Amino acid sequence: MPAPVETTVKPAPAELAAAFAKLKTAKPGFPYDGQPDREAVAIVDPYSTGACVAAAAAKRGFKIIHVMSAPESGTMEEMVPKHLRGLSYIATLRADEALPFAERAKSLAAELRKACGDLKLVAVLPGAEVGVELSEALAAETGLRGNAVATSRARRDKNEMGEKVRSAGVRAVRQLKTTEWAPVAAWLVADWGLPPDHTDVTPCALVVKPIDSAGSDGVTLCETVGAARAAVAKLVGAINALGIKNEAVLVQEWLRGDEYVIDGVSRAGIHKITGIWRYDRRPSNGADFVLHGQELVSSTDAPAGLLAYAVYAKVGSAVAPTKDLFGWGGAVKLANADAEQLVKDYAVIEALCHSGLWTIE
Repeated sequence: MPAPVETTVKPAPAELAAAFAKLKTAKPGFPYDGQPDREAVAIVDPYSTGACVAAAAAKRGFKIIHVMSAPESGTMEEMVPKHLRGLSYIATLRADEALPFAERAKSLAAELRKACGDLKLVAVLPGAEVGVELSEALAAETGLRGNAVATSRARRDKNEMGEKVRSAGVRAVRQLKTTEWAPVAAWLVADWGLPPDHTDVTPCALVVKPIDSAGSDGVTLCETVGAARAAVAKLVGAINALGIKNEAVLVQEWLRGDEYVIDGVSRAGIHKITGIWRYDRRPSNGADFVLHGQELVSSTDAPAGLLAYAVYAKVGSAVAPTKDLFGWGGAVKLANADAEQLVKDYAVIEALCHSGLWTIE
Protein backbone atom coordinates (compact mmCIF):
# COMPACT_ATOMS: atom_id res chain seq x y z
CA MET A 1 0.00 0.00 0.00
CA PRO A 2 1.42 3.43 -0.91
CA ALA A 3 2.24 5.80 1.90
CA PRO A 4 -0.50 8.33 2.73
CA VAL A 5 -0.12 11.59 0.86
CA GLU A 6 0.25 14.57 3.14
CA THR A 7 -1.28 17.87 2.13
CA THR A 8 -0.72 21.29 3.61
CA VAL A 9 -3.34 23.94 4.20
CA LYS A 10 -2.26 27.54 4.06
CA PRO A 11 -3.49 29.70 6.94
CA ALA A 12 -6.42 31.97 6.14
CA PRO A 13 -5.29 35.45 5.09
CA ALA A 14 -6.00 38.31 7.47
CA GLU A 15 -8.72 39.74 5.25
CA LEU A 16 -10.56 36.40 5.27
CA ALA A 17 -10.39 36.22 9.06
CA ALA A 18 -11.79 39.75 9.21
CA ALA A 19 -14.54 38.72 6.79
CA PHE A 20 -15.58 35.88 9.09
CA ALA A 21 -15.70 38.28 12.02
CA LYS A 22 -17.94 40.61 10.04
CA LEU A 23 -20.16 37.73 8.99
CA LYS A 24 -21.07 36.99 12.62
CA THR A 25 -22.96 40.28 12.88
CA ALA A 26 -23.96 40.73 9.24
CA LYS A 27 -27.62 41.05 8.39
CA PRO A 28 -28.53 39.34 5.13
CA GLY A 29 -29.25 41.84 2.43
CA PHE A 30 -31.07 40.59 -0.62
CA PRO A 31 -33.99 41.85 -2.71
CA TYR A 32 -37.07 40.15 -1.27
CA ASP A 33 -40.43 41.76 -0.69
CA GLY A 34 -42.07 38.85 1.15
CA GLN A 35 -42.45 38.22 4.85
CA PRO A 36 -39.98 35.45 5.76
CA ASP A 37 -41.26 35.18 9.33
CA ARG A 38 -44.63 34.11 7.92
CA GLU A 39 -43.25 31.86 5.21
CA ALA A 40 -41.82 28.36 5.00
CA VAL A 41 -39.17 26.72 2.84
CA ALA A 42 -39.12 22.95 2.42
CA ILE A 43 -35.73 21.37 1.82
CA VAL A 44 -35.56 17.78 0.63
CA ASP A 45 -32.62 15.99 2.24
CA PRO A 46 -30.75 18.95 3.76
CA TYR A 47 -27.47 17.09 4.05
CA SER A 48 -23.92 18.14 3.29
CA THR A 49 -24.01 21.64 1.77
CA GLY A 50 -27.81 21.44 1.76
CA ALA A 51 -27.66 21.90 5.53
CA CYS A 52 -25.83 25.18 4.88
CA VAL A 53 -28.69 26.23 2.60
CA ALA A 54 -31.21 25.38 5.32
CA ALA A 55 -29.20 27.40 7.83
CA ALA A 56 -28.96 30.35 5.45
CA ALA A 57 -32.73 30.32 4.86
CA ALA A 58 -33.38 30.12 8.62
CA LYS A 59 -30.99 33.02 9.16
CA ARG A 60 -33.12 35.08 6.81
CA GLY A 61 -36.19 34.36 8.92
CA PHE A 62 -37.86 31.55 6.98
CA LYS A 63 -39.31 28.57 8.81
CA ILE A 64 -37.70 25.37 7.54
CA ILE A 65 -39.35 22.02 6.89
CA HIS A 66 -37.14 18.95 6.58
CA VAL A 67 -38.35 16.46 3.96
CA MET A 68 -36.70 13.03 3.85
CA SER A 69 -36.74 11.25 0.50
CA ALA A 70 -35.74 7.94 2.11
CA PRO A 71 -35.61 6.41 5.61
CA GLU A 72 -32.69 7.31 7.86
CA SER A 73 -29.64 5.23 7.05
CA GLY A 74 -26.92 7.10 8.88
CA THR A 75 -25.00 7.52 5.63
CA MET A 76 -26.47 10.85 4.56
CA GLU A 77 -27.02 12.13 8.09
CA GLU A 78 -23.27 11.87 8.71
CA MET A 79 -22.74 14.36 5.87
CA VAL A 80 -24.37 17.19 7.83
CA PRO A 81 -21.64 19.58 9.06
CA LYS A 82 -21.18 19.11 12.80
CA HIS A 83 -22.00 22.71 13.64
CA LEU A 84 -25.39 22.38 11.89
CA ARG A 85 -26.57 19.07 13.35
CA GLY A 86 -28.74 20.89 15.88
CA LEU A 87 -30.55 22.94 13.23
CA SER A 88 -34.22 23.35 14.17
CA TYR A 89 -37.05 22.42 11.79
CA ILE A 90 -40.73 23.15 12.31
CA ALA A 91 -41.53 19.70 10.88
CA THR A 92 -39.83 16.60 9.51
CA LEU A 93 -41.71 14.69 6.83
CA ARG A 94 -40.83 11.24 5.48
CA ALA A 95 -41.67 9.98 2.02
CA ASP A 96 -43.62 6.71 1.91
CA GLU A 97 -41.39 4.45 -0.19
CA ALA A 98 -44.16 1.86 -0.43
CA LEU A 99 -46.03 4.16 -2.80
CA PRO A 100 -45.23 4.60 -6.51
CA PHE A 101 -43.18 7.77 -7.01
CA ALA A 102 -46.00 9.95 -8.40
CA GLU A 103 -48.39 8.96 -5.58
CA ARG A 104 -45.58 9.41 -3.06
CA ALA A 105 -45.06 13.00 -4.21
CA LYS A 106 -48.77 13.76 -4.18
CA SER A 107 -49.21 12.34 -0.66
CA LEU A 108 -46.16 14.17 0.62
CA ALA A 109 -47.34 17.46 -0.92
CA ALA A 110 -50.57 17.16 1.10
CA GLU A 111 -48.53 16.55 4.26
CA LEU A 112 -46.36 19.53 3.41
CA ARG A 113 -49.34 21.87 3.10
CA LYS A 114 -50.67 20.62 6.43
CA ALA A 115 -47.29 21.08 8.13
CA CYS A 116 -47.16 24.70 6.98
CA GLY A 117 -50.35 25.58 8.86
CA ASP A 118 -50.80 29.34 8.58
CA LEU A 119 -47.38 29.76 6.98
CA LYS A 120 -47.09 30.33 3.25
CA LEU A 121 -44.94 27.74 1.49
CA VAL A 122 -42.69 29.72 -0.86
CA ALA A 123 -40.11 27.19 -2.06
CA VAL A 124 -39.20 23.52 -2.25
CA LEU A 125 -35.46 22.99 -2.72
CA PRO A 126 -33.16 19.98 -2.98
CA GLY A 127 -30.58 19.81 -0.21
CA ALA A 128 -28.62 16.91 -1.68
CA GLU A 129 -28.45 15.04 -4.96
CA VAL A 130 -30.64 12.23 -3.63
CA GLY A 131 -33.46 14.74 -3.13
CA VAL A 132 -33.44 16.32 -6.59
CA GLU A 133 -36.23 14.29 -8.18
CA LEU A 134 -38.56 14.43 -5.18
CA SER A 135 -38.04 18.16 -4.66
CA GLU A 136 -38.95 18.88 -8.27
CA ALA A 137 -42.06 16.69 -8.02
CA LEU A 138 -43.10 18.44 -4.79
CA ALA A 139 -42.57 21.88 -6.33
CA ALA A 140 -44.85 20.86 -9.20
CA GLU A 141 -47.48 19.41 -6.84
CA THR A 142 -47.53 22.58 -4.72
CA GLY A 143 -47.54 24.98 -7.68
CA LEU A 144 -44.12 26.47 -6.94
CA ARG A 145 -41.28 27.36 -9.25
CA GLY A 146 -39.13 24.40 -10.20
CA ASN A 147 -37.53 22.45 -13.01
CA ALA A 148 -39.66 20.42 -15.40
CA VAL A 149 -40.53 17.07 -13.85
CA ALA A 150 -40.34 15.40 -17.26
CA THR A 151 -36.58 15.94 -17.32
CA SER A 152 -35.86 15.29 -13.64
CA ARG A 153 -34.03 12.05 -14.27
CA ALA A 154 -31.51 13.89 -16.44
CA ARG A 155 -30.47 15.79 -13.34
CA ARG A 156 -29.53 12.61 -11.47
CA ASP A 157 -28.60 9.91 -13.97
CA LYS A 158 -25.13 10.68 -15.32
CA ASN A 159 -25.85 8.79 -18.53
CA GLU A 160 -29.00 10.77 -19.26
CA MET A 161 -27.16 14.03 -18.53
CA GLY A 162 -24.64 13.35 -21.24
CA GLU A 163 -27.16 12.05 -23.76
CA LYS A 164 -29.44 15.04 -23.20
CA VAL A 165 -26.56 17.37 -24.03
CA ARG A 166 -25.47 15.26 -26.99
CA SER A 167 -29.00 15.23 -28.42
CA ALA A 168 -28.91 19.04 -28.43
CA GLY A 169 -25.85 18.98 -30.67
CA VAL A 170 -23.33 19.78 -27.93
CA ARG A 171 -20.15 17.72 -27.60
CA ALA A 172 -20.22 15.20 -24.73
CA VAL A 173 -18.13 12.32 -23.47
CA ARG A 174 -18.48 8.91 -25.18
CA GLN A 175 -20.24 6.58 -22.78
CA LEU A 176 -22.30 3.45 -22.25
CA LYS A 177 -24.71 2.63 -19.42
CA THR A 178 -24.73 -1.04 -18.51
CA THR A 179 -25.60 -3.66 -15.92
CA GLU A 180 -23.17 -6.29 -17.26
CA TRP A 181 -19.98 -6.66 -19.25
CA ALA A 182 -21.19 -8.11 -22.58
CA PRO A 183 -22.58 -4.80 -23.98
CA VAL A 184 -19.32 -3.06 -23.06
CA ALA A 185 -17.26 -5.65 -24.93
CA ALA A 186 -19.42 -5.14 -28.03
CA TRP A 187 -19.19 -1.34 -27.64
CA LEU A 188 -15.41 -1.44 -27.47
CA VAL A 189 -15.37 -3.24 -30.82
CA ALA A 190 -18.05 -1.15 -32.55
CA ASP A 191 -17.18 2.32 -31.24
CA TRP A 192 -13.53 2.05 -30.23
CA GLY A 193 -12.19 -0.23 -32.94
CA LEU A 194 -10.83 -2.88 -30.60
CA PRO A 195 -10.36 -6.27 -32.31
CA PRO A 196 -13.19 -8.75 -31.70
CA ASP A 197 -10.68 -11.10 -30.08
CA HIS A 198 -9.41 -8.51 -27.56
CA THR A 199 -8.29 -9.86 -24.21
CA ASP A 200 -8.09 -8.58 -20.65
CA VAL A 201 -4.61 -7.16 -21.28
CA THR A 202 -5.73 -5.12 -24.31
CA PRO A 203 -5.04 -1.43 -23.55
CA CYS A 204 -7.93 1.03 -23.21
CA ALA A 205 -8.61 4.37 -21.54
CA LEU A 206 -11.92 4.17 -19.68
CA VAL A 207 -13.54 5.43 -16.50
CA VAL A 208 -16.21 3.34 -14.78
CA LYS A 209 -18.53 5.01 -12.26
CA PRO A 210 -21.97 4.68 -10.61
CA ILE A 211 -24.75 6.45 -12.49
CA ASP A 212 -26.17 8.35 -9.51
CA SER A 213 -23.66 8.60 -6.70
CA ALA A 214 -21.67 11.71 -5.78
CA GLY A 215 -18.13 13.04 -5.71
CA SER A 216 -15.53 10.51 -6.83
CA ASP A 217 -17.29 7.56 -5.18
CA GLY A 218 -16.55 4.43 -7.18
CA VAL A 219 -14.94 6.39 -10.03
CA THR A 220 -12.36 3.94 -11.38
CA LEU A 221 -9.69 4.57 -14.01
CA CYS A 222 -9.19 1.54 -16.24
CA GLU A 223 -6.21 1.25 -18.60
CA THR A 224 -6.89 -2.32 -19.70
CA VAL A 225 -10.00 -4.22 -20.73
CA GLY A 226 -9.58 -6.52 -17.75
CA ALA A 227 -9.53 -3.61 -15.32
CA ALA A 228 -12.72 -2.24 -16.85
CA ARG A 229 -14.40 -5.64 -16.65
CA ALA A 230 -13.43 -5.94 -12.97
CA ALA A 231 -14.70 -2.42 -12.19
CA VAL A 232 -18.10 -3.13 -13.76
CA ALA A 233 -18.42 -6.37 -11.79
CA LYS A 234 -17.40 -4.64 -8.55
CA LEU A 235 -19.73 -1.64 -8.84
CA VAL A 236 -22.95 -3.19 -10.20
CA GLY A 237 -25.10 -4.14 -7.22
CA ALA A 238 -22.85 -2.41 -4.66
CA ILE A 239 -24.14 0.22 -2.23
CA ASN A 240 -22.70 3.61 -3.11
CA ALA A 241 -21.71 6.55 -0.92
CA LEU A 242 -25.29 7.87 -0.90
CA GLY A 243 -26.63 4.58 0.45
CA ILE A 244 -28.17 3.67 -2.93
CA LYS A 245 -27.72 0.33 -4.69
CA ASN A 246 -25.93 0.70 -8.01
CA GLU A 247 -28.47 -0.74 -10.42
CA ALA A 248 -26.18 0.13 -13.33
CA VAL A 249 -22.85 1.76 -14.02
CA LEU A 250 -21.52 4.17 -16.62
CA VAL A 251 -18.47 3.41 -18.74
CA GLN A 252 -16.93 6.56 -20.22
CA GLU A 253 -13.90 7.55 -22.21
CA TRP A 254 -11.15 8.94 -20.00
CA LEU A 255 -10.84 12.68 -20.56
CA ARG A 256 -7.18 13.59 -20.13
CA GLY A 257 -6.14 17.07 -19.09
CA ASP A 258 -7.26 19.61 -16.51
CA GLU A 259 -10.64 19.16 -14.86
CA TYR A 260 -12.88 22.19 -14.51
CA VAL A 261 -16.13 22.49 -12.61
CA ILE A 262 -18.50 25.26 -13.64
CA ASP A 263 -21.15 26.38 -11.15
CA GLY A 264 -24.24 28.00 -12.58
CA VAL A 265 -27.87 28.75 -12.04
CA SER A 266 -30.71 29.19 -14.50
CA ARG A 267 -34.10 30.79 -14.14
CA ALA A 268 -36.77 31.47 -16.75
CA GLY A 269 -34.32 30.85 -19.58
CA ILE A 270 -31.60 33.11 -18.16
CA HIS A 271 -28.32 31.34 -17.40
CA LYS A 272 -25.69 32.67 -15.00
CA ILE A 273 -22.20 31.32 -14.39
CA THR A 274 -21.38 31.79 -10.70
CA GLY A 275 -18.03 30.06 -10.33
CA ILE A 276 -15.20 28.35 -12.19
CA TRP A 277 -13.06 25.83 -10.34
CA ARG A 278 -9.98 23.95 -11.46
CA TYR A 279 -9.72 20.64 -9.59
CA ASP A 280 -6.52 18.98 -8.51
CA ARG A 281 -7.19 15.23 -8.50
CA ARG A 282 -4.45 12.64 -8.13
CA PRO A 283 -4.14 8.95 -7.33
CA SER A 284 -3.76 8.43 -3.57
CA ASN A 285 -4.07 5.52 -1.15
CA GLY A 286 -5.44 3.11 -3.73
CA ALA A 287 -8.01 5.51 -5.19
CA ASP A 288 -7.66 6.96 -8.69
CA PHE A 289 -9.21 10.42 -8.33
CA VAL A 290 -8.58 11.87 -4.86
CA LEU A 291 -9.33 15.59 -4.59
CA HIS A 292 -6.29 17.38 -3.21
CA GLY A 293 -7.63 20.87 -3.75
CA GLN A 294 -9.67 23.21 -5.90
CA GLU A 295 -8.74 26.60 -7.25
CA LEU A 296 -11.21 29.37 -8.02
CA VAL A 297 -10.45 30.64 -11.52
CA SER A 298 -11.41 34.05 -12.87
CA SER A 299 -13.37 34.25 -16.11
CA THR A 300 -10.41 35.93 -17.79
CA ASP A 301 -8.09 33.07 -16.85
CA ALA A 302 -10.44 30.28 -17.97
CA PRO A 303 -9.50 28.46 -21.20
CA ALA A 304 -11.00 30.00 -24.32
CA GLY A 305 -14.40 28.57 -25.13
CA LEU A 306 -14.99 26.99 -21.71
CA LEU A 307 -17.73 29.39 -20.54
CA ALA A 308 -19.56 29.39 -23.86
CA TYR A 309 -19.52 25.61 -23.83
CA ALA A 310 -20.86 25.59 -20.26
CA VAL A 311 -23.85 27.71 -21.26
CA TYR A 312 -24.55 25.59 -24.35
CA ALA A 313 -24.41 22.44 -22.21
CA LYS A 314 -26.72 24.02 -19.64
CA VAL A 315 -29.26 24.97 -22.28
CA GLY A 316 -29.02 21.57 -23.92
CA SER A 317 -29.46 19.60 -20.71
CA ALA A 318 -32.10 21.89 -19.16
CA VAL A 319 -30.32 21.51 -15.83
CA ALA A 320 -30.59 24.22 -13.19
CA PRO A 321 -28.82 24.72 -10.91
CA THR A 322 -25.80 22.70 -11.94
CA LYS A 323 -22.31 21.65 -11.10
CA ASP A 324 -20.95 20.96 -14.58
CA LEU A 325 -17.81 18.84 -14.82
CA PHE A 326 -15.63 19.29 -17.89
CA GLY A 327 -12.47 17.65 -19.16
CA TRP A 328 -10.06 19.99 -20.93
CA GLY A 329 -7.38 18.76 -23.27
CA GLY A 330 -7.67 21.23 -26.11
CA ALA A 331 -11.35 20.36 -26.57
CA VAL A 332 -14.09 20.56 -23.96
CA LYS A 333 -16.45 17.67 -23.28
CA LEU A 334 -19.11 17.41 -20.64
CA ALA A 335 -18.55 14.57 -18.16
CA ASN A 336 -21.32 15.33 -15.62
CA ALA A 337 -23.97 18.00 -15.10
CA ASP A 338 -25.13 17.34 -11.58
CA ALA A 339 -28.03 19.22 -10.03
CA GLU A 340 -26.91 20.11 -6.56
CA GLN A 341 -26.41 23.05 -4.26
CA LEU A 342 -23.74 25.33 -5.62
CA VAL A 343 -21.71 25.80 -2.48
CA LYS A 344 -18.04 25.09 -2.14
CA ASP A 345 -16.64 26.13 1.22
CA TYR A 346 -20.00 27.84 1.73
CA ALA A 347 -19.07 29.80 4.84
CA VAL A 348 -15.91 31.12 3.20
CA ILE A 349 -17.80 32.35 0.13
CA GLU A 350 -20.57 33.89 2.23
CA ALA A 351 -18.01 35.64 4.40
CA LEU A 352 -16.24 37.08 1.37
CA CYS A 353 -19.51 38.33 -0.11
CA HIS A 354 -20.65 39.98 3.12
CA SER A 355 -17.23 41.56 3.60
CA GLY A 356 -17.36 43.31 0.27
CA LEU A 357 -14.24 41.50 -0.92
CA TRP A 358 -16.41 39.67 -3.46
CA THR A 359 -19.54 40.75 -5.26
CA ILE A 360 -21.69 38.28 -7.15
CA GLU A 361 -23.96 39.79 -9.76
